[in-house]
Amino acid sequence: MLDKSGRSDGELIAVARQATQAAEALLDDATAAVRRRVTVDHRLDEELLDREQRAAHGLAWLATYVESVRQLAAYAERAHARGILGDVEELLVRLGIGEYLAQILGGIPMSQGEIVRPADLGIAAETAAARLADPLQAFATSHVEHRARLVERGRYPTGVQCGEDILYGIELAWRLLCGRDAGEHGSRHRGGADPDGGARNHRGFRLST
Repeated sequence: MLDKSGRSDGELIAVARQATQAAEALLDDATAAVRRRVTVDHRLDEELLDREQRAAHGLAWLATYVESVRQLAAYAERAHARGILGDVEELLVRLGIGEYLAQILGGIPMSQGEIVRPADLGIAAETAAARLADPLQAFATSHVEHRARLVERGRYPTGVQCGEDILYGIELAWRLLCGRDAGEHGSRHRGGADPDGGARNHRGFRLST
């Protein structure tokens, strides 16, 4: 169980906000860098965009990851305000934000064979590392223990404040991750998932195939 002695929920909220601000700043840097590559006299140039489609695609992925960090931080604040920021909720936020930040810095997998890194977007590795250093350190602490604790709690879920659709999504994700056949379980889903299996973010963009 997470040791809450000497630590308040406010600490998680603070570092989650810090992570959001750092990720947003990096996204601003990347957006400006990619914009310079694909515009002429402040206008989008189709030939340049075609040439720099990898960077443009990577920027979209980065924006999606930053939005994920933002939403996890917002979720933590809402849960804290409602008094339901428990052990499981905190673990999900810590591990989620930590993983997103690590992939933003180390490389975002756009497909099985294509990784986008800060340098691909015109951001020096040193600059990206400096932007994310503090929140990465905060969320990397006890990372292995947090993962083990979440798995243990997942075996005996109690008091998790989730609706049926959320719980179903978690179950399906675990089955896919473990290589189990999820086909028979898909027929039980009553809405919210992409019918052909692709996950979508909150704005409806496909995230995976």
